[in-house]
Amino acid sequence: MQTIDQPEQPEKQAANPWYKEFWFWFIIAIPLLAIASGIAMITVSINGADTLVRDNYYKDGLAIRNDLSRDYKAKDLQLAATIKVDNLTGDISIQLTGELAQYPTQLSLSLVSPTIPDDDQSLLMQHITKGHYVGQLKQKVMGKRYIQLETIPAERDQYTDNDWRLISEWYLSNEQESISLGSTKASATSETN
Repeated sequence: MQTIDQPEQPEKQAANPWYKEFWFWFIIAIPLLAIASGIAMITVSINGADTLVRDNYYKDGLAIRNDLSRDYKAKDLQLAATIKVDNLTGDISIQLTGELAQYPTQLSLSLVSPTIPDDDQSLLMQHITKGHYVGQLKQKVMGKRYIQLETIPAERDQYTDNDWRLISEWYLSNEQESISLGSTKASATSETN
């Protein structure tokens, strides 16, 4: 009897378990990467929130418009101030001139950083002699600052017709510098020993 040769059947390869398959991991990797990047973005947005953006910009805009009356008052009184900063000792002094009947016993001086809120400083300047005020810096001041010199309201955020404000921009680059602001155009000078 003749035997018929049966075609050889290929050997069956043993199927790999699912966790050893390339395509399984390739397909799963896409949604896993999307979830991981989403979590990273949420974490960055919560922890790195932009503190310079204000929630109520409309109300702040109206407040700025109302504050201009204090600027006009300073102009009417022909106020001018020369501010001297000594970053080595931390001393800050102001010489105020103008048509004031009486000099306030204290003034508020704000040095505001345009980008780093932690570098902002608000100082109470004490009146020493006619128009001369002194104060002490909390930390060294370098770089661009917005300056605001103003009277302190009798009641919190309740300004009267006698309150005034001088504002300017200043870039501090040396250890000792001064700026003039007020009725004359603001100008900055450096002092070297």
